Amino acid sequence: MGFPERLVELRTRHGMTQKELAEKLGVSRGTIGMYEIGQRDPDTETIIKLTKIFNVSADYLMGLSDIPNPYKDTTNDSSSNADNEIKPDDNEEYFTISELIAFIKEKRKKKEGK
Repeated sequence: MGFPERLVELRTRHGMTQKELAEKLGVSRGTIGMYEIGQRDPDTETIIKLTKIFNVSADYLMGLSDIPNPYKDTTNDSSSNADNEIKPDDNEEYFTISELIAFIKEKRKKKEGK
């Protein structure tokens, strides 16, 4: 599943119309439609906004992973190494770097496919 399909899935799962999502992103409804049919790619800023709106990783959003949010703590074990290594202040920076890497990977994947 690529970005267009994933965007449709996330938007509908969250009960949002194209217009509502467009308003949250500050783009037109037509732009959302173009994203959803694969005629236009979002810029990095839009990808970051989408990951925050849907609470998913950029890898998941771009269709590079089937794990919606691998950074979310799914255990109740407070002694987890991840808890000790990543502080809340670091989390936003980590997401941004991960999202940019995912965006670049997706662009390369599309470029190689042409």
